[in-house]
Amino acid sequence: AFALSLVLSLVAAEVFVRRWVGAPLAEREPLCLVRAHPTRGWEMVPGKDHYTYHHRVHVNALGLRGPELGARRPEEQRVLFLGDSLTYGQGVADDETVPFALERSLRARDGARPWTVVNAGNRAYGTAQEIGLLAELGARIQPDVVLLGWFWNDVNEREIEPTYEAFCERGEFAF
Repeated sequence: AFALSLVLSLVAAEVFVRRWVGAPLAEREPLCLVRAHPTRGWEMVPGKDHYTYHHRVHVNALGLRGPELGARRPEEQRVLFLGDSLTYGQGVADDETVPFALERSLRARDGARPWTVVNAGNRAYGTAQEIGLLAELGARIQPDVVLLGWFWNDVNEREIEPTYEAFCERGEFAF
């Protein structure tokens, strides 16, 4: 009787939550491909587009979400926005990410200057990985401002070297 009432309670709870909140979103393929990276543990594979749920994501030549980054124009102001999945925009379209909203706001406020906000968010990155990305790509991106999107889970840093070694064996794989 206990087992039956437990199962029925769980089924009822599942039905209630799905009606109230909705069913979980299914991931579309292709999924995000990553590969080992010596100073960050892993990186998104450049040029390999994927989906975050039902939104298409372009991974540029730098291995970052967003359009290709051209040569910096003399009057251009650049912001490099480092972070994890919140900055990356897990589950949302390009124009719904925090870096995109910042760029839109800066352009509306200061229409005289062209602003570019580079989305350097990577899913599951910690602060050490984000600093590694800045050290590696900062000179190529040439930002005027660097922002760090920090979340409470960044306290639990991942060890980069063992992650890199484990991922080396796998080649490119779905994150």
